[in-house]
Amino acid sequence: MSLTTMTPLHSAGELVPAGMFALDVSVSGTLDASAVLEIREAIISYLGDGPCLVLVNVTGIDRVAASGLAGTLELLHLTRMHGGDLRPYGSSPAVAQARSAVAFGEIYRVYPSRDLALRGHVDRIADPGRARRRFGRREGRR
Repeated sequence: MSLTTMTPLHSAGELVPAGMFALDVSVSGTLDASAVLEIREAIISYLGDGPCLVLVNVTGIDRVAASGLAGTLELLHLTRMHGGDLRPYGSSPAVAQARSAVAFGEIYRVYPSRDLALRGHVDRIADPGRARRRFGRREGRR
């Protein structure tokens, strides 16, 4: 795993508040508790300077442990609690399989590129179909 230095966000425009910093993280191999701990330590050291946007390149991940999934949720909570965000990006079959197995797609998304993660954009689905209603009335009832 490699960490890069914190950089000011100049190219994000009005989508990211002024004064927020970005921390670029690249994870390779196994996403487990030790990898999450390294990322957590880096995030904590930067949170003292204000909100931090953590961009995580997941392309090099070939295995995701249960401790890595749990730790990722903790990192997401930690960054959002301090006004920042955690945005993974890249393509990894291991990450996609782990996210779908535990329905993490509803909690956070993996962006296709660093630029989209930085800006927070999401590609629209061409034909989303009918959205499943979780709460409220069922169709046909009044």
